[in-house]
Amino acid sequence: MSVWTDIVSQVDNLRVVVEKHAAGPHDAMERAARLLKSAGSITYAGVGSGLNATIPAYVYLMDRGIPSQYIDATELTYDLFRGVKGSALVLNTRSGETVELIKLANMARQAGMPTVAVTNETESTVGRMADVCVPTHSRWDDLVVLSAYGGMLATELILASYLADEPDRMLLDLRAAVHEMQAVFHKAIQNRERASAMIELGRPIYLLGSTPSPWQADYSARGPLRSLITSSGQYSSRARASRLHLCWH
Repeated sequence: MSVWTDIVSQVDNLRVVVEKHAAGPHDAMERAARLLKSAGSITYAGVGSGLNATIPAYVYLMDRGIPSQYIDATELTYDLFRGVKGSALVLNTRSGETVELIKLANMARQAGMPTVAVTNETESTVGRMADVCVPTHSRWDDLVVLSAYGGMLATELILASYLADEPDRMLLDLRAAVHEMQAVFHKAIQNRERASAMIELGRPIYLLGSTPSPWQADYSARGPLRSLITSSGQYSSRARASRLHLCWH
């Protein structure tokens, strides 16, 4: 279990998500698209990364003249809900148990608004409450929401492509994205190995920067190296004994 595992799992996860959507069954995706087409506009709702994962789909639809918007679910449950009546709601939540999305699904049901849930857990509260639930087929990350984010983003784009009647083209584009991501990750892993080899050679390490003080930058940004700087801004005995050199101006 590590952040690194979550990082390097993104490529395989995206490949699995795309191929599962391509293989079908397509019933949920097709029913969701029909439901959204019947509405005057589409409102994407989520919290944090769940909301951010909808932005590419929003841009994709707007570029094709299909009215849509994305709004934080918390805002919708308080001040903005009346402004989206007449829309269809797409509820984006990894777990399907996000409190704000459950509340929003209840409000939509009472208002008679059509809802589509996009979630990794089809039997979750939001998944069961929505008119249609579209699974993301994503892995659960160990520590950081990376693969799940990519799975939600890809699923939202595929759903949007059904609205625009071009799912085959979207699947081709996402398959190309998998290959491009693989190349980027391969290069990043090579650079990581080169950097690790440089550090292991025993050479001095110079950290260069320009901030109000080296202590301020070190304490806020360098995590594991914080113990090298004391709370008064002086280098600790550990720092003086190490190969680490800080150069500030």
